[in-house]
Amino acid sequence: MHASQIVAEFNRALDVTFSPPSTLLEEVERLLGQLTNIAPRNKTMRHRELVRSVNAKFRFNAERVHSLLTTAATNGTTFNYHEKNAIADAYDFADVDALRQTLECIPSARLVAARAADLIRRFDPIAEAETIRLLHAELRNPTLARKDSKPKDWSSEILASLFSAFVYRTKKRSERLHILAYALQQCSCFFPVQNKGSPAILGDVEDMPPI
Repeated sequence: MHASQIVAEFNRALDVTFSPPSTLLEEVERLLGQLTNIAPRNKTMRHRELVRSVNAKFRFNAERVHSLLTTAATNGTTFNYHEKNAIADAYDFADVDALRQTLECIPSARLVAARAADLIRRFDPIAEAETIRLLHAELRNPTLARKDSKPKDWSSEILASLFSAFVYRTKKRSERLHILAYALQQCSCFFPVQNKGSPAILGDVEDMPPI
């Protein structure tokens, strides 16, 4: 894939007209030149990963996940940190099988089969169309910007952060180390990093999934 193809795919998926800064586009093109022997993930998975990134960045499923965890706690079941993350991921991917697999790994002493089945029936992740609608609302009026930041249009920064995450996720998990290592050696524009002077909407290291 070429950088222009990735940009076009990104724009179609999110219904936006993002035009990356030339510095970012040049680094993506150089990166792809370094990884010509590594095939990208298939288009369906790339699309799902992008939607997942949007959901995760803006926590669009947060209330739904909280509701599920509250229901489980009411019935005497609590989850550890890693289990909660896996459940949140299942919501952001809208993947009921991922939720089922997570719950099946929990010992029956903590979660009996009947209660697990009830939680699965309650699975109601946000629809993709709603994700796109809410994203466009964030582009117009961001809710994650620092309260003390000066008023401005943050849409380009938001899209640049999401685009960088999309490039990162075009490769399989086992191959992302190549992308991350390259990015760290290049200009900071490739993965916008949050610092003391940056608004919270800019991507930080925690936005990047584990290798």
